[in-house]
Amino acid sequence: MQLILLFTVSCAALLVPKHGSTALTRLTPRVEGQQFVNPDEEPKYKDPKTGDLTPKSRILSGVGPPAADSRWFDWDESCTDATQRQKILSTFTSAMELASWTSEHLQELLGELSKPPGDELNPVNQKEIFDKDQPFAQMFLGLDTQIGYVKETFDLVAQRGQSFAVRQGPKPAALRFICNADNHVLDGKKAGPFCADEDQAITLGPFDPKKNSPTIEPKYSFQTSSSITFCPVFFDDTKFPNLAAVEDDAARPYLDKMDCRERILLHEYMHLPWTRSMRGKTRTAPDEIGWDRVAKLASYGWGAIKINPDN
Repeated sequence: MQLILLFTVSCAALLVPKHGSTALTRLTPRVEGQQFVNPDEEPKYKDPKTGDLTPKSRILSGVGPPAADSRWFDWDESCTDATQRQKILSTFTSAMELASWTSEHLQELLGELSKPPGDELNPVNQKEIFDKDQPFAQMFLGLDTQIGYVKETFDLVAQRGQSFAVRQGPKPAALRFICNADNHVLDGKKAGPFCADEDQAITLGPFDPKKNSPTIEPKYSFQTSSSITFCPVFFDDTKFPNLAAVEDDAARPYLDKMDCRERILLHEYMHLPWTRSMRGKTRTAPDEIGWDRVAKLASYGWGAIKINPDN
């Protein structure tokens, strides 16, 4: 794996002035000499109080790996810490491998069933799934009718997550990684941090200022791309190690051993418009996290499973 070069830059400070009863986020000028690129021609942020135009958060380039230069993802300029970038890169690499492996595994599972799945649940196939694949039994109730759908979901992550070209279309294809280990990123509607204590990472789609107010401060409210904000706890090795660091290799297939960074990133990819966008426009849909809570959610049936990213 290519080593990422150390790139140190002082980040611009954020000021939150009061304007009437509303807290407005204002961007200060950049530190002199910073060099960033804006390949998506992201429009500048217009300060609602002063009218000043300030470039929004741009792409940090030239710090590796080739996957970033190929637009599989973009480093937001918040990602100036090489150690943090390395943790994200390791997670991305193994998450893509895990998605590909899962697709292959589900294809093998289909081939091992007594009968090809049809439109209706086959109890014989379901029993075989419970015997052969505990995770699929827990997360998907052993529904043989849905193996193909789940496989296609992982295919979308593996294929589109590693190709900028296949994401072209009516929906923006870019993806920005925002590094928020110090919780400096602010909420767009209040003067507090965007990430709460329990948040691991948060995905946002493209922001249209003509239709709604920003969820996240304007600096990170992109109109031409989706974004994943990695919250402080994501970088804590004691809470969320990478999968390769999980102890007891023999137990890895079991879901209680899977609370790792790769699980977090795969969850966030399920929110992206060019994968399944699991929750879609249903804002009240569940977003349960963790194998035990998700397994309980599965008892409500396929409808609940289909729209919950952790499943």
